[in-house]
Amino acid sequence: MPNYLDIFAGAGGLSEGFIRAGYEPVAHIEMDKAACYTLKTRLAFKWLSDHQQEATYTNYLEKKKPFFHKSSQS
Repeated sequence: MPNYLDIFAGAGGLSEGFIRAGYEPVAHIEMDKAACYTLKTRLAFKWLSDHQQEATYTNYLEKKKPFFHKSSQS
């Protein structure tokens, strides 16, 4: 599978096209905080969908629970 590096990634629209075309992202680079958040949630949704865990994303959107839980172990 070919790889790509997304520089000035924005919200990830171009990356979505590359992923759908069969490319594997190496990294996404973006300095705009809002765009980074959107990109992070898009990539999280993609991973959760690929692992049949869409309910986790839905719960996050409905503010029922966060994506990541802090470990109870220190």
